[in-house]
Amino acid sequence: EEFAKSRILMRVMRYAAEPGASLKNLGNLGCNWDLAGQGGAEELRVLEVAADGELQARNALHAANGLWHLCVLPGMHIQAVNDVRGSALDMVEEMASKLEVTLHVCCQERAAL
Repeated sequence: EEFAKSRILMRVMRYAAEPGASLKNLGNLGCNWDLAGQGGAEELRVLEVAADGELQARNALHAANGLWHLCVLPGMHIQAVNDVRGSALDMVEEMASKLEVTLHVCCQERAAL
């Protein structure tokens, strides 16, 4: 039906350089990750966003408002948690020990640069 129209509107957005995802840690952030980075584990790679976690609730809110570029998706890299950066193990510890966390993420292509 959309293709039958004489005009199609397409909006293209770029991911922010490093969007932050502020989450309340209520015991279920809803994110599975593994260690990523060159030489040592400097980052965490998002493997899965659980359907019932805080991250999915945040993604759903952004998607409902058309803010797709702020959603955290599998394959993205967590570069920092709060102000902890450079050590994946320290970031995991920060996530486990704080009630509120801000995940600083970037898309996979940007992380490779």
